[in-house]
Amino acid sequence: MFFIRLISKLPFWALYLISDFLYVLMAHVIGYRRKVIIENLQKCFPEKSAAELDAISKDFYRNLCDVIVETFKVLDMNVEQMQQRVQTTNLPLLTDMLDAGTPVLIMTTHQCNWEWLLPGCGTAFSYPTHGAYKPLHNQFFDKVMLSIRSRFGAKLIADTQILRESLRYKDEVRVVALVADQTPSSPKLAYKTLFLHRPTAFFTGTERLAYSLGYPVIFAEMKRVKRGFYEVTYHDIAKPPYDKNSHQILEGYVRQTEAAIRRAPSNWLWSHRRWKHHVDLD
Repeated sequence: MFFIRLISKLPFWALYLISDFLYVLMAHVIGYRRKVIIENLQKCFPEKSAAELDAISKDFYRNLCDVIVETFKVLDMNVEQMQQRVQTTNLPLLTDMLDAGTPVLIMTTHQCNWEWLLPGCGTAFSYPTHGAYKPLHNQFFDKVMLSIRSRFGAKLIADTQILRESLRYKDEVRVVALVADQTPSSPKLAYKTLFLHRPTAFFTGTERLAYSLGYPVIFAEMKRVKRGFYEVTYHDIAKPPYDKNSHQILEGYVRQTEAAIRRAPSNWLWSHRRWKHHVDLD
């Protein structure tokens, strides 16, 4: 932990020198998950040329390396720095509901620096923020990531406990935030739809959580303005009362995620084996 905190105290210019070195190492020496990245891009953007896909993959590697060093930097950042580097274009869409006494469920995706989104929320408004997370197998790095994600007051809840814990705080005016684009371990029990030209399975747990809580759901889209600076834009997905026989929340989330990816392809996490399971839409 001492070494990581030492890294976090480096100025941004020094961290980005490390990021540039990591880029060369990961993109050109090791070829980190190169096959997965290219295959994902080819199948999701069949209309793009090989040169365009190569440019997207290179930008992806650069962005990923920035995310790595920026994530550690959170441990040394103060509120003013986070507010300066993560700004929201339409904060009233969220805070108007909170000010009216309505808790909100935020769904987001692995886009730009998703590790700055929760700390960014923690500095953008004064309401409690609860975030779902999947515990890491490595206890040391699990402790590090918990420290980073809760840096500005967010309460982290393990994904296996999120429904129970959320129901405990159901009537508290707060934000519950989840990254909802992970691959389900069992596609048979998932919601299936066409996503980026590909049959794709999505967890239904987030949708069930929204139904149980009765919260309105919004999507948080992150945009990279320049190196180390981001903008968050909120989009409405759905509001109660909900038709539990439909998948309006998940379908809305999928379309918002797809649109965000198309606007800035290199900002998404293409190294993730998102389509490792075969999915039939029948």
